[in-house]
Formats: sequence, C-alpha cells, structure tokens
Amino acid sequence: MTPARGDSTGSDRLFASVHVLLALPPLFWAANWIVGRALRDSPPFTLAFARWAFAVAFMLPFCRAEVRAAWPAMRRHWLWLLPVTILGGGIGNVLSYVGLKQTTAINAAFLNSFVPIIIIVLTWALGRERLTLSQVLGVLVSLAGVVTILSRGSLDMLIALRLNQGDLVLLISLLLWSIYTILLHDRPLQLHPMALLFVIAVQALIVLSPFAAYEYASGNRIALTVANIAAVAFIGLFSSFLAYFLYNRGVELGGARLAGLYTHLMPVYLVALAWLFLDENLEWFHVGGIGLIVAGIWLASRGSQIAKTADPDAPRESPG
Repeated sequence: MTPARGDSTGSDRLFASVHVLLALPPLFWAANWIVGRALRDSPPFTLAFARWAFAVAFMLPFCRAEVRAAWPAMRRHWLWLLPVTILGGGIGNVLSYVGLKQTTAINAAFLNSFVPIIIIVLTWALGRERLTLSQVLGVLVSLAGVVTILSRGSLDMLIALRLNQGDLVLLISLLLWSIYTILLHDRPLQLHPMALLFVIAVQALIVLSPFAAYEYASGNRIALTVANIAAVAFIGLFSSFLAYFLYNRGVELGGARLAGLYTHLMPVYLVALAWLFLDENLEWFHVGGIGLIVAGIWLASRGSQIAKTADPDAPRESPG
C-alpha cells in the first residue's frame, strides 16, 4: 500500500536530501576505521570477508523480492553491472587492504582526500560535467581543511610526509573507487538500488574468499569472542550495508562530483570519534580544518546540479 503524500514526510524527506545521504556514509566508514583499529591484530581479508557476510545476512530479508524482480535488468545490463560490482566491493576493497598493510593511517587519510579531485578530473575529461568556479574553490578549500587536520597545522609535518609502495596501491584503489562512483550515476532505471547493493556484496565475498581462505589455512584467524563478533556485525550493518546504500542513493541524486567531495568529512568524523571514544584531545587545527571542510562543501554544492525532491513512487525506485 502506497502511503499518502501527507504521511510520507519522515523517511521520504531523508532519502530526498542529498546532503543527509552523503554525510552519513563517511561517518559509518570512519567508525569502521575506529573498529578496525580495535581489531588491528585480526587478519585483514578475513575481517573484510566477515564484514560483507554480515552485510549480506542483514540485506537478505529486505532484498529477495527486489533481486528477483531486477534479474531481467541485470541480464540486460551485465556489461554495466560487472565493472560496478567488481570495483565497488571486490578489487577496490582488496587493494585498499593491501595498501593499508604497508602504509600509515595518516598517509591513507591524506590520499583519501584526493578522491574528489580524481572524480572532478575524470568527469571533466569524459565530458560528463562542466566545472564551475564555485566547485573548484569548494574542492580547494575543503582540501586545505583536510591538509590542516592531517598536518596538525605544522608545515614541517606536512613536508615530512613520505609516500611508499603501499601508498601507490592505495592510490590505485582510490582511482577504482572514483570510477565506481562515476559509473553509479548511470544506474539503469529498472535496477533497484537494493538489488544492486546485494550483488555488490556477493561479488565482494567472491573476490575476498580466496584471500580469507589463505589466511585461515595459515592459522591467521579472528578470535571468536563476543566483542569481536559484535564489532564485525556493527561494521557489516553500518559500514557496509547502510553506508553503501545511502552513498549509492546520494550519487544518484547529487552526482559523482558532490559525492566525492563528501569524503572530506572522513577526517572530521575520525577526529570527533577519537575525541569521544579514544580520549584524544581536540586541538585548534581540528576545529580550523573542520571549518574549512564544511565551507568547501557548501561552496561546491552551490554549483552542483542536485535533485531537490525525490518522488517515492517514481519509476527509478521501482524494479522492472
């Protein structure tokens, strides 16, 4: 039964607000980093496999009908679906974990801040979007905020930053993520977003399974404690299922460029979570950097083509 227009104010408005949709995934991914730090002794590929396994388990009760209904569209658009699922949940994830094994968290956060720039260059090179002065200024201002936080307001610390082989692998992973973001905006109308996310999650399990199996055979396993299982279930639900679903929907409404810009919120959330849960101090450069990031997002969003409303009964949300 379709709700009356007057009754569809809560969730409909949430899923129509591109800023809410794109602001939440970096929070869930930042929480993943905090949880990952707590589980830093766990094998990375097994952890990633378990995370997506929980995500599939959470999704299954909600998406069976959507997957069945979207199956004809999947078969028609498999040339689009294959790279999207591999980049979104498979190869990109593997390369990011490989890179993170060989680099520092600071380097990873710094490199992650280049995602908006990669997306802008790719969308411009492909002739998909025209750049506006407001968007360019917004990216530069928010990037300055990221650099301020990561360098702790010190030019010497920024100069001392060194890249290594792990950083190169991570850059390739971020390039693949940027391509995934751009491709997402072309989602076929008949392919329900929940069905797409389920396929991405299953693809991730397929790609990660041999690496996880090797870790298990080598004796490198996750300790089966209540705390560890709860932590993996948390990142499966929030950092995988909900984060990807909201991000995919946000890209659909706001475009790849704006979605990429919101990744600059990652260090903001990391600072806040570290302050709340890890007893780390909130310094002046945190506040200044956060201010620059928010200002940059505001500037860039002024020049973006964003859908102001989303009709819950529109064909784009109806699998065909």
